Amino acid sequence: MAYYEGVNRAEMHIVDGMYANAAQAYDRAFYFRDFPFGIDVYNRGVCAVILRDYGRATEMFEILVTYGYPLDSLKTTATFSEYFLSSAGKKLIENAPMIKYKYNRKLRNTYDSLRVADQEFRIREGSYAVYNDTIAKIDESNARFAKQLILENGFPSEELVGFYYGFRSTPIRILILHNNIGSNNGNSHDFSEILITAVREGSLDARVAGELISGNTGVDTFGYWGAGLQRHGMDTGKSAYPDSSDLSPWGYYEPDPVKEREINDNRKRWGLCPLMEERLKVYHHLNDGRFYLSGGFNNKILLWSNEKDFRNAIKRTITIE
Repeated sequence: MAYYEGVNRAEMHIVDGMYANAAQAYDRAFYFRDFPFGIDVYNRGVCAVILRDYGRATEMFEILVTYGYPLDSLKTTATFSEYFLSSAGKKLIENAPMIKYKYNRKLRNTYDSLRVADQEFRIREGSYAVYNDTIAKIDESNARFAKQLILENGFPSEELVGFYYGFRSTPIRILILHNNIGSNNGNSHDFSEILITAVREGSLDARVAGELISGNTGVDTFGYWGAGLQRHGMDTGKSAYPDSSDLSPWGYYEPDPVKEREINDNRKRWGLCPLMEERLKVYHHLNDGRFYLSGGFNNKILLWSNEKDFRNAIKRTITIE
């Protein structure tokens, strides 16, 4: 809980543009976890680069690379361009081939093979219309195999199988999504207890687990579906992607105060920030892509077929500016 409180404080400092304060908050939070979550290590590295604390940036980037985050992804990120032109950045590149990976590469490869199998027939021409039965069988097989892997090796934490680009893609995320309530094939493998146990044991980031648990159970305990922002526009039929000038500003539906308080109380028990802070992170993420803040992945553009519904949606929406 102390860790989550600390990294949330750091993220809110980032929203306020107070990067030195954010760096200090991350460092204090890291005392409470032997192995900080990758998203926080990355953001701490961004703060260090902005503050030109290249020594601390190197420490963060070495952790990322040691646990499988692609160095090339760091090198091609505009935010880090000056760092990699510095002596510290050049030294990291020079030493990279000698870095010894600390995660279980064999286990990671096994999980990656499940993700490949998950997508194989979905991405073929015809997809569900042609291969629905095959996809259902693969989903069933993958779910059972993943549960057996967890039983034998423990939950695939970042410490066990390393970091993935973007930090939200746990090795079994796509498998869980395809076993959600109301998924295309109606699969009903329940991963919720596995996820809840992983959060309690510290193997899974609660900020990632909220979406997965809500989808897998069909109960939005964490307010995930209300944490994103919306823009509204009229459906003219001309394009599924209207020009932004034809859309309302980003905002969120005015919440029921009693319901929001209940959700926030539950979120607090899991170390999650209040929904309003989540929305502010979401908005910041839209305007500043340097950081991977914990919000920002449930935004929607809603197009309305008639003027009345459009106006009612605008009326219900509180704009964030």
